[in-house]
Amino acid sequence: MDVEKLLAGLGLPVAFEKFKPYKNKPLPDPPYIKWFIDNEHHYGSDDKNFLNRCKVTIELYTKSRNKEIEGKIEAALSSVEFDIWREHLEDQKLHLASYEFETIIKIGGNQNG
Repeated sequence: MDVEKLLAGLGLPVAFEKFKPYKNKPLPDPPYIKWFIDNEHHYGSDDKNFLNRCKVTIELYTKSRNKEIEGKIEAALSSVEFDIWREHLEDQKLHLASYEFETIIKIGGNQNG
């Protein structure tokens, strides 16, 4: 699963791990998404397979719970099993919906095999 491509289709600001403010590019206002890889396991190292099992977390930050955006993320993740956690971040005045799932990415070797 190409996580970046999946998230780009949602039309929200997206960053891997964190947003980095620049002079002409401030941090985005909510809603926005951050995602990261919690855990990686590499296996199947031969000429035909080199697999990477990844535990991915997608975090949706909104000013209040947004069921429409959450529904779009859940629809995009419909091909994998995922867990959802929701919490209100009082100190930041944000709502967080966190999605966790595993995916396997084939890298290297024979891509058609």
